[in-house]
Amino acid sequence: RANKEPRLGGNIALVADLDVDGKTVRFYEIHFDSDLSGGDTRESEAREVIENAKDFKGPIVAGGDFNSFTYYTDLAKKTRAENGTSVFLNAGFEDAHIGLPLSKRYTTRKEFGMRYIIDLIFTRDAKVLDSGVCPPKTCESLSDHMPVWATIEVE
Repeated sequence: RANKEPRLGGNIALVADLDVDGKTVRFYEIHFDSDLSGGDTRESEAREVIENAKDFKGPIVAGGDFNSFTYYTDLAKKTRAENGTSVFLNAGFEDAHIGLPLSKRYTTRKEFGMRYIIDLIFTRDAKVLDSGVCPPKTCESLSDHMPVWATIEVE
């Protein structure tokens, strides 16, 4: 990362199976590659998570920093070209924030002349009751990412 973001190791996804009111729910915490030319890398990372999740019988929540720099275009044009997010959508996951207007979806500060939708929550076999993104005026000074949240019901 040219000393901008020194790291030991690579990007990662953490997985945990938790008991939620007697039901096992699988959670993935995502941090996919942030290289602007890394679409193929993000797709590969997403495929690894989906491969890990494929045999799990129960609700799944996958959230975090997807670094999905072109997801805004997919949402605006109703396409699935963004490598990492399309893997989740094509595997039957749902975007927990799909009901929000695009103007309320941005999760980064306005850097490089634009904002991005890169922090996401995807669910499978779970019902999203509510979701949102912390408003920039509240959270912009805390991080370069706006926190995302969702209230999810599992059956």
